[in-house]
Amino acid sequence: MKRVTSFLSLLGFCLHFLAQTTVPSNISTNTTWNSSGSPYIISSDVAVDSGVTLTIDPGVMVEFRNNKDLTIYGTLNAIGTPQDSIHFLGILSFGTLVRSEINFTGEVQIAYAVIDNMGYGLTAKSDVAVSVTPNSAPVLNVRHTSFLNNG
Repeated sequence: MKRVTSFLSLLGFCLHFLAQTTVPSNISTNTTWNSSGSPYIISSDVAVDSGVTLTIDPGVMVEFRNNKDLTIYGTLNAIGTPQDSIHFLGILSFGTLVRSEINFTGEVQIAYAVIDNMGYGLTAKSDVAVSVTPNSAPVLNVRHTSFLNNG
């Protein structure tokens, strides 16, 4: 019985690494991240282009490594459920502080999520040239979301 339990534990551990998805540095078409590709690994700075929507399904884990950021110029829809939240997690490099963040100049909708160990968490990006006209200012709507170990 111990062998079966050990085998199943090892199999689950291996499947976790087989299922992971490394995110490209530029998202230029409407994209959905679902649980079958989770966790999504951000190991370089990632930008969602203007006019493009990134949808993150319930149950997805997004891991930020090496202090890299996700910048939203378009739209981010990350809507979990009370039973199946979305996790944004900054991975701490040994002996260093995590300084990852989600920057936005576009529209961000986050619900039923956990933003953990992200350093700066969510940041309205102001260091880019953005032409702001009526009804085009950045939008942030966060509901039922926990911020843990940020700061």
